[in-house]
Amino acid sequence: MPKHIQTQTEWEQTMARRVMEQLRGELYLDQRYLTAALGALPAAQTESGGSFATDGGALYYPAPWVLDTYRKNRRYLPRAYLHSLFHCIFRHLWTKGRRDKRLWHLACDIAVENVIDGLGRKSVQRPLSYVRQHAYEEIKAEQKVVA
Repeated sequence: MPKHIQTQTEWEQTMARRVMEQLRGELYLDQRYLTAALGALPAAQTESGGSFATDGGALYYPAPWVLDTYRKNRRYLPRAYLHSLFHCIFRHLWTKGRRDKRLWHLACDIAVENVIDGLGRKSVQRPLSYVRQHAYEEIKAEQKVVA
């Protein structure tokens, strides 16, 4: 019986799955307190979308986007993974209520990014822009807590 030769799509799916396993492993090692949460949000490939997405049951990723991002900016991926995970941990997917959808998503993104920026972990660290620093300062001055 002849050996199967992988198609380009199959190869991309395999490589993207390996990247996702690597990301999860890095996050496990760097932030061990998230072991249960990381285990509760399995990665699943999807054909649609341009980045990570979650419904609380899985972390969906399109293989071409993962591979392209890995090549262009590999350090972005663990942060993006953690960003989606924190939305689930903070229950943002289920607590919107009747709030304005656009404002709710923006507020949740700011809260999640603030937590990630405050971790001080190399695996998810990025330089804080002036706009981001200023936004955090304004929110803290007004609200005392960015939440």
